[in-house]
Amino acid sequence: MVKEVKCERHLPLNITCKENGATFTRGVYLGSGRFSTWYEFANLAEKEIYAGKVISKSRYNSSKFCKKIEKEIKILTSVNHKQIISLVTNFEDYENYYMVFQYCSNGTLHKLLKIKETVTEEEARHFTEQLCYGCSYLHENNIVHRNIWLDTLFLDDNMVLKIGNFGFSKKFEICDGEELYSCTSTTMYTSKEIVNRDNSFKKDIWLIGCVLYALVYGYAPFGIKRRRNIILEMSTYELTLPSFGSEDLKELLNCLLHPSPSKRPKSNEILSFNFLKNDSTPQFQGLLDLQDDILNDGMLEQTLNNVEYLKLFGMVHKLNAIIKEGKLIESQRLEIESNPSSKLPHFVATWIDNSERHDLMYQLSDGTSGIFFNDRTSVTLDASRSNVYYYNFFGLEEICPKTGNPPKFQKRVDLLMHGLEYMHGKLNKMDFITVDKCSNLNKSPVLKEWFRTSRIIVFYLSNEVLQINFFKCHTKVILSIMEGLLSTIDCKNKVEVYSLKKLEEIGYDNKIFSITKILLKVIDIIGTIKTDSSNLDCFNILSGSLNRKSVDNKDRIP
Repeated sequence: MVKEVKCERHLPLNITCKENGATFTRGVYLGSGRFSTWYEFANLAEKEIYAGKVISKSRYNSSKFCKKIEKEIKILTSVNHKQIISLVTNFEDYENYYMVFQYCSNGTLHKLLKIKETVTEEEARHFTEQLCYGCSYLHENNIVHRNIWLDTLFLDDNMVLKIGNFGFSKKFEICDGEELYSCTSTTMYTSKEIVNRDNSFKKDIWLIGCVLYALVYGYAPFGIKRRRNIILEMSTYELTLPSFGSEDLKELLNCLLHPSPSKRPKSNEILSFNFLKNDSTPQFQGLLDLQDDILNDGMLEQTLNNVEYLKLFGMVHKLNAIIKEGKLIESQRLEIESNPSSKLPHFVATWIDNSERHDLMYQLSDGTSGIFFNDRTSVTLDASRSNVYYYNFFGLEEICPKTGNPPKFQKRVDLLMHGLEYMHGKLNKMDFITVDKCSNLNKSPVLKEWFRTSRIIVFYLSNEVLQINFFKCHTKVILSIMEGLLSTIDCKNKVEVYSLKKLEEIGYDNKIFSITKILLKVIDIIGTIKTDSSNLDCFNILSGSLNRKSVDNKDRIP
C-alpha cells in the first residue's frame, strides 16, 4: 500500500543556530540514510546553498548514539582535504541534531550509476584516483572510514569526488576490540576482516575495490542479498572477474579485493598501479554525460526540454504586464470565460507524495496515471489502462507491457498498478474529465517537474501547464501557457477561467493579483532548478496568500 509521506512534517522551515545566529531555510528533500534525513539548506543572508543532515532526537536519544554523533563531528572538524566533504557548521535544538555540509550539485556516484549503469574505464580511473587521495589523507591521520561506497561518495559542480558520511568512521587507536561488522551498514561491501573482527586500514582498501568494481561492471562483487550468506561467502570466497575489462583493471581489482588484508596495497600504493598511471581526465557533462549511443538522442531531447522551459520563463513578461499595465478592479467586473470546464487543459487531479522512498504518484484529469521517480524517470498508464509508457532521464519514450518486463522496469510498473488501487479507493475524484481539444499533443502530457513546501505543491506538465495546489484552502491554480489561460478550481470544484490578455486589458482583482505574484515566484524557482541555485529568493514562497481573504494593495508581496 502506498502512503502519502510529508517529508517536512516535523521540521520547521527556518532553522537557526543559536551559537552564531545563522539561519538556514529548508529547501527540497535530498534523501535519507539509516539515521538521518537530508535537505537543501539555504543561508539567505550569505546567498549560499548547503546540504543539511538532520537527525531526530526522538528516534535516537540514547547516550551511546549521542557519543556516536560527537565522534563523527570530531572527525569531520579535524579533517581538511579537497577529496573530503566539508562540514560548514553543526548545532542542535530541542528536537534535532543538525550538520551543515558543502552542497554537491551532481549528487552521488550511486545516482550517476543509476543514470549511466556503468562508466568507462577512463571515468572509473578518474574517480578511483581521487578516492585514493582522500583515503590516503584519512589513513595518514589514523582515520578508518569503514563505509566507503557509492552513496557516500559525492560529486560537486565540477564532478570532483568528495568522501562523505563519516557516521561509521573511527580513529584507528580507538578501534581495537570493537565488533565492527555489527556497526557498518554497507552489507554488500563489507570487507572480510570486518567479518573476522580484524581491524586495520585495509578494510577501506577492500571498499575502494568494491566501488571500482561497481563503477566498471555495474553491480557489487557479491550479489547475495542475505547477510548471513554474504558473511559465509566472504570467509571462503574466490574473486571471479567478468571477461571484459583491461588487464590493468583486473590486476588492480584482484589486489584490492584480495582475501588476505596483508596482501592488499596501502591507499597511497594504489596510485602506482598501471591502471591509474594514465593522466588523462575525462570530459564530464555532469549527470548528462552518457555513452555515445544515448548521447545524441539525449542531448536533442534535452534541447527540446529547454525550449519547453523557455516558454515557461517567457510567461514572466506576460504576468508582469498584467500587474504593470492592468489595474486593480472589483471582482464583479472581472471577465470570466464562459463554459469554463471545457477550457481546462489536462492537469494533475490527484497525487501521492512518496518521495522519501522513491516517487510521486499522480493522476491527470483525463484519467491518465503516472509515477515520477526520484531519478527523474517516469512510468505512465493511459486512461484506457491499455498502454504503459516508460520515460528515461531525458524524457525519451518507450512502450512496455504490463507484465514480463526486465526486473528494473517491472518493479516500476507494479508500483504504478498498486498505487492506482490506493488512489481509486482513498482519494477524492473530480466531478469532470478534461478533454484538451486545443492541445497539439497526440497523447496525455507527462509530469516534467514538481516540488512542494509546507503550504503548496507545484507541477509542471509537458502540455505547458503550470499548476499550484494550496493545501489549506484546497485551491488549484492552473496556468496554460499554450492557450494563454489562467484557471482556478476551489475546494467545491468550482471552475473559473480567465484570459491573460483580458486581464491585462481590463484589470484584475485582489485574488488574481495574489495568484500572479505567486506564479512569478514559482517560475523563478523552476528557473533556479533548471539552471543554478544562486537565486535563493525561491525559498520565500510560503506565504500562502490565497489563504487570506484579501490583499490590501499592490505593494503587498504574497
